Formats: sequence, structure tokens, C-alpha cells
Amino acid sequence: MIGDKRHRLAVQSFTAAKNSSGEEVKTWSTLTTVWGNVITKSGQEAYESDKLTALNEVTFVIRYTSVTSAVTEKMRISWNSWSFGIKHIGFDNKLRYLTIRAERIY
Repeated sequence: MIGDKRHRLAVQSFTAAKNSSGEEVKTWSTLTTVWGNVITKSGQEAYESDKLTALNEVTFVIRYTSVTSAVTEKMRISWNSWSFGIKHIGFDNKLRYLTIRAERIY
């Protein structure tokens, strides 16, 4: 039984590689796929550069492991075909769980 951690989350990092033509291609690659808890918050709208932008903030809770300890704010989380940019990473004092605040990328 997985309990609260019932959602499959892909932690992704941004990578750059060269294609056969020698051009740089930037893509997201999956660092790890983990079970996690998803806590959704209410959506908001804000003006950014004179454009109305929707903001959906979500908190993900995942187990702290040697792989997940490498998660940074430059990464993103993919869940249910949606992508979320990581804004803040916190952890409990026993290093059992990571709490990741993120915003949906549109």
C-alpha cells in the first residue's frame, strides 16, 4: 500500500545536446520517477507584462533519497501530463521527505 504517496511524479532536468547537424537541442529528460503526494492550492490570476496569466500552485511531497536529494529549483515536475516549475524545496529535519512548492507551466 502506497498511502498518501499515490501519484506518479517525474522529476525532470533540462539538458542540451547536439543533433546530427551539430545544432544544440534543448530538452527535458527524466531524472527519476517517484511516488508522491499532491496538495493542490486554489488558482489565481495575475498580470505579467500586461498579460493576464493563470497561476496554479501545487505542493508535492516525495521521499528523500540519494537521487531526489539532487533536485533543484532549475528542474520541473511532470504530473498528469502537466508540467510544474519548482519554486521552493524544503525537507523535514530527519531527511525523510522533500516538500516541493511548484507552479504550473502553461
